[in-house]
Order: sequence, then C-alpha cells, then structure tokens
Amino acid sequence: MIDQTVLIIFGVICGLAYAFLGIAVTKHMSHPTYFDKYIGWSLWWFLERERYSEKGKKYCDIGMMLAVAGTASWILYFVN
Repeated sequence: MIDQTVLIIFGVICGLAYAFLGIAVTKHMSHPTYFDKYIGWSLWWFLERERYSEKGKKYCDIGMMLAVAGTASWILYFVN
C-alpha cells in the first residue's frame, strides 16, 4: 500500500492549499458581506459558487478537488 508518511504530507499540503485558496478567493466575491471582508471565510466556501465571479468559480472547483483529495488522504491514512 501507500506509505503513511506520504499520506500525511499530501493531506497537510492539500489542507494548507485549501485554506490559503479560501482566503485568497474572497476578493472574487460578487457581493461580499462585512463578515466576508473582515472576519473570515466559511470552511465550506467552495460550495457557495453563486457568490463568486467567473474566476472565483474556477477557484471553487480547485478548492473542491483539494478538499476531496485531502480528505481521501486522511481517510486512507487512518484505514491503513
């Protein structure tokens, strides 16, 4: 099977990339609220595609792939 160290590293990289992308994509919101601008972002930001511009929607797709890949990596780590 896959070495568990590889799964940990891949899961952490996906998680960090997901978090940084989620913060960066806030500038591509069509109508950001006060909370969106100054307080933070939702953990499930990629599910709210309708709130973003076309470029932001592409980032949502990337965010969804990162979330799935990172979650799958951690599931495989704990199953092995």
